[in-house]
Amino acid sequence: MEIRDVIEREELQPQFLGRSIPLDMDQFHRIFGVARLAERGQDRLTVFKDSRHFVILAKNHFFSFDCYHPNGALLSIYEFECQLDRVLRHAEKLGTGVAVGTLTAQNRDIWVEMKESISQWSPENKKNFDIIDSAIGIACLDDSSPHTDDELIETAFHNYNASNRYLDKSSVIVTKNARLPMNGEHSPYEATQPGTIHEVALSRTTLKQYYDYYGEASLIPKDFSNLPEPTHLKWTLNKEHIAAVNEALEHARRLASSVSVTYLPYFQYGSDFLKKVRLTPDAYVQMAIQLAYWRVHQKPMATYETASTRQFYHGRTETCRTLSVDSLAFTKGMFNQSLKKSEKFSLLKKAVESHVDYMKAALSGKGCDRHFLGLSQMVQSGEDMPEIFFDSGFLKSSHFGISTSNISPSNNYLGGFGPVKEDGYGCCYVIGPNFIKLTVSSKTTCQETNSYVLKKALQQSLDDMYDICAPQAKL
Repeated sequence: MEIRDVIEREELQPQFLGRSIPLDMDQFHRIFGVARLAERGQDRLTVFKDSRHFVILAKNHFFSFDCYHPNGALLSIYEFECQLDRVLRHAEKLGTGVAVGTLTAQNRDIWVEMKESISQWSPENKKNFDIIDSAIGIACLDDSSPHTDDELIETAFHNYNASNRYLDKSSVIVTKNARLPMNGEHSPYEATQPGTIHEVALSRTTLKQYYDYYGEASLIPKDFSNLPEPTHLKWTLNKEHIAAVNEALEHARRLASSVSVTYLPYFQYGSDFLKKVRLTPDAYVQMAIQLAYWRVHQKPMATYETASTRQFYHGRTETCRTLSVDSLAFTKGMFNQSLKKSEKFSLLKKAVESHVDYMKAALSGKGCDRHFLGLSQMVQSGEDMPEIFFDSGFLKSSHFGISTSNISPSNNYLGGFGPVKEDGYGCCYVIGPNFIKLTVSSKTTCQETNSYVLKKALQQSLDDMYDICAPQAKL
């Protein structure tokens, strides 16, 4: 909440590409108080700049409380704790409620119809949706206790059936064993923005100031009897609404079960080592992904990497195409037993340099994919789509069977997403001084892809690439 006020006062440290190119900071204004509103035909992204309240989900029940005192002062950390405790106690008495929020996981056309129907059924229902959508943010207090990293990722992605969620807004999730994942609604911003907020918040606040090792308050909190109780948002629903919620739970369960996601923490080396051998860390990891895919599938695959265009006003992304003549030469060369380590390293170095050149072009607005997207959107009703969009080479090169994103730098934050193609993979990663952390996703409905097999291949690729790079570090 303190960071939200810093952003609104425009006191957040400006970001730069390199040391001299300033980046557009507009996306930070769409982290708090934003909602993707379901509407007929097309969703609408809305920012509620004057929002003062937060919404809490517990056992599928929605609660709301004001984050500020009447004089404008932000609640203290102890007052926030008091409100969360009140929510948990109230939800425990109520038991598990109807998962209205899970409707946001449904097909958008079905969801907008149900949202309209529920809103029209009762004025209180309409008011509830307005309170939820306009909130500064949402925190989901879960009953689950994920123990493995993969379980935590699945909890963040979908909670297995999207219960205790409202997916039209980004949500902070707190599990019963005190783990803190997040579910991001991607349309307002890129993944690096909440990552930045997470890192800044950790650098500014330490719980040691307020709590001891056992979680007891270091200072004696004041009496909170005058603090207004959180408001329980009550729903009035008919049988049709209840049936729609149950259908949404089943739809979300099927959707969740169709995606496999796993986490690879790699601590053998990181950017410090790669800089010693003069290889750009991001391009190096991209080559590791290329090598892993070849190891599993014995063929190359068109690969998307996010390239930020924030050096332009309100810029978002361009596509950096990883697969190249040089990346293919490298992956083939790694399996050529007649090549020396030094020769394989030369192939890697050339592939990395080619990737860096393409990334620089994409960052500066010289990529091709957003231009093609713009051209395709300019075709009017009744006009023929240009032939290039049906060209076999164009279609094959644009079928991004590997979708990747680097959300470095971060020591405490890692993201993930699903594959964009039915026969593809999603791969998100963070590169630190002494580690490389990756998540890998794929469709369980596709017989050709397997997240766990690719994860194992990625680990082997990182090991093999270190083997050819290590001699260079000694030179």
